[in-house]
Amino acid sequence: MKRNVIILLICAVFSFHSFSQNPIPNADFENWTDDNHPQSWYGLTVDLFVYQIYTLSKTTDAHTGNFAALIETKDASLMALPGIASLSDMAIDLMGGGLTFTSAGAPLVNVRPTKILGNFKYLGVNGDTGMIAAVFTKWNPTTNQRDTIGMTWSIVNAVVSSYTPFQFNVTLTETPDSMNILLVSSGGFNPQIGSALFIDNLSMEYTSTDGIGTMQLLGTSVYPNPATDQVFFSLPGEGQSDVYVYDMTGKLVINEQMQNSSFFLNVQHLSNGIYNAVIQQNSNTYHYKIKILR
Repeated sequence: MKRNVIILLICAVFSFHSFSQNPIPNADFENWTDDNHPQSWYGLTVDLFVYQIYTLSKTTDAHTGNFAALIETKDASLMALPGIASLSDMAIDLMGGGLTFTSAGAPLVNVRPTKILGNFKYLGVNGDTGMIAAVFTKWNPTTNQRDTIGMTWSIVNAVVSSYTPFQFNVTLTETPDSMNILLVSSGGFNPQIGSALFIDNLSMEYTSTDGIGTMQLLGTSVYPNPATDQVFFSLPGEGQSDVYVYDMTGKLVINEQMQNSSFFLNVQHLSNGIYNAVIQQNSNTYHYKIKILR
């Protein structure tokens, strides 16, 4: 068997199963069922009978919050197994080197993505190449199949030892109804054992097709998070900002008006816990999850 696995990432065939509720679910990788299974995400796993090899794991080396996703290329006996995380479950053909996705990923309802953002580190081995990709699809009732209506990706081929923001634009032929995001530690034809991709704070910018405006989910410009006394926000737009913070029961606990796009929010009076911050600026709405921890 060849040591190198040829992964057909972009041209993989999708078969649709089910949807979740958020455009990028668990985008900050804070929620895990165990050390290898973040909620709503799937990692490439190989069962070698005696033990399993996981290429996706939880790490405390996070940009913000408690956890981030670590995607690693592993030694799977006679082959190098690329690290892959996806919004769709997947299966790999070890003999043929093909990768098949078993669902369309996450749903997109009345939104048209324009940009994917996040923070990453990449520790590539021997000139390896990492990749962050997004594939957008739409169900075709005539053919009873999924049409791929857009795909985009960002390549990293150098070591990036500290968390660095990334963003790439999305170009679509029409409005999709589903999206899959792929996080890959070895995206080329020669995966190197030990290459590692760290991902945190994924977000998506999109225009709403129902006339509401543009929304950014889980933006990256908020810190420190967790916070104790203050949280700093920096928005991409200009002008006055209306800030609403809700506790997990939906109770409004902060309602303030800020005059600038960058500001500190006083959270001294809030108890420890998770809060949802909604910031309205012009026609844009920004959603953030913040944690208070003292």
